Amino acid sequence: MGGIALILAVDVGNSRVRLGLVGDRGVGPLARVPTDSPSLEEDFRGALERLVRGRAGIPVGLASVVPPVTERLRALLQADGREVMEVTPESVAGMRIGYADPGEVGADRLANAVAATRHFGAPVIVVDVGTAVTLELVDGVGTFWGGPIFPGPGLARKALGEHAARLRGHLRHQGMHGLLGDSTAACLAAGIGQGYPALIEGLVGRAREEIGYEAPAVLTGGGAPALGGTCRGITAWDPLLTLRGVAAFAEPALP
Repeated sequence: MGGIALILAVDVGNSRVRLGLVGDRGVGPLARVPTDSPSLEEDFRGALERLVRGRAGIPVGLASVVPPVTERLRALLQADGREVMEVTPESVAGMRIGYADPGEVGADRLANAVAATRHFGAPVIVVDVGTAVTLELVDGVGTFWGGPIFPGPGLARKALGEHAARLRGHLRHQGMHGLLGDSTAACLAAGIGQGYPALIEGLVGRAREEIGYEAPAVLTGGGAPALGGTCRGITAWDPLLTLRGVAAFAEPALP
């Protein structure tokens, strides 16, 4: 992207919608709107107006894993004549998808894989910590194979509160804690705070056995900061990786 060309990247996740202006100087400013907001369209329109500030003709990259929301936000984005380019398996350029049914691949996973491959080359691993934790695996010849998917730390904590009556009142502590717990709350904090880094470390190691020991691992996602930087084997932390990837899909619309 040259000069002052800008792309509006929109990432619709299960918990939040993120918007960001992406240009050759980086990503920002940013805005966030809860996906389940009862006033989603109004909140999104307000965030959009604050970011765009009257700039006309900015192309839009859109990635969504929430189909009912996709249509509503697409209509808002197109209302002012913006060209909206969605992240889909069909719109991926230069990357083979190893799924038997490429239509199953989430748009956020494709965006992550594209952004990571651009920056680090292939092979590469992306660990995205959100409502779910996903590993995006791109092998040495640039084929996207997906990777493990499992519940994120917040969802695991919520499930324990809903389904384990004796633990429900002990989930207040969400920080890091050593393995030696002196209370139920401390033990739960250790289970989440130490268990997820260990799980991620193990999976990254196994992924490297399959796609190459030299593969860098990039950590991203809204839940990643809560891990406290304790995941060994991570090469880089990029909280804006998904938005960078979403923007890449709209580059053909730049003037």
